[in-house]
Amino acid sequence: TTPHGLCSSRSTASVYLNSTASGTCGYKDQFFDFFVDAAMDSGSARHLLAFLQQQRCYVDGIESGGKDGAAPLCWSEAVPLHFVRDVLDSARLLVISVGFPGSKDSSGAGRSTGGGGSLGSISNSLLLGHAVSDWVDAPENAERRIFVIV
Repeated sequence: TTPHGLCSSRSTASVYLNSTASGTCGYKDQFFDFFVDAAMDSGSARHLLAFLQQQRCYVDGIESGGKDGAAPLCWSEAVPLHFVRDVLDSARLLVISVGFPGSKDSSGAGRSTGGGGSLGSISNSLLLGHAVSDWVDAPENAERRIFVIV
């Protein structure tokens, strides 16, 4: 999960549905030479989204145009992925963006700014956290490597 990714204006969290993602670790005019380009598991993302919605979490799916249909990653997503880039090919990559919707990007989606109270309440935050944990721990996911980056 990340507080600086794309988010829908209709929800408090968004699941990225793209099949690829890319971006740099750039922050304040530094680290732009660290780049992440990763395959995402869009099928699992759709399954997770449906599960979270069944659990009454306020989530939407978001699919961004980007370069070749890639979801754009900000530094808050790219930095942790950069450190595990050697194992990304053997893992399912899913991105959940949480936070306060900020300015719009070229896809029309909001760019999350990570503002305070972004999940609306502690109970919404706990509900989302427990639901993600339940999904990761489900029997159908037991044999797969899943990264949950918070």
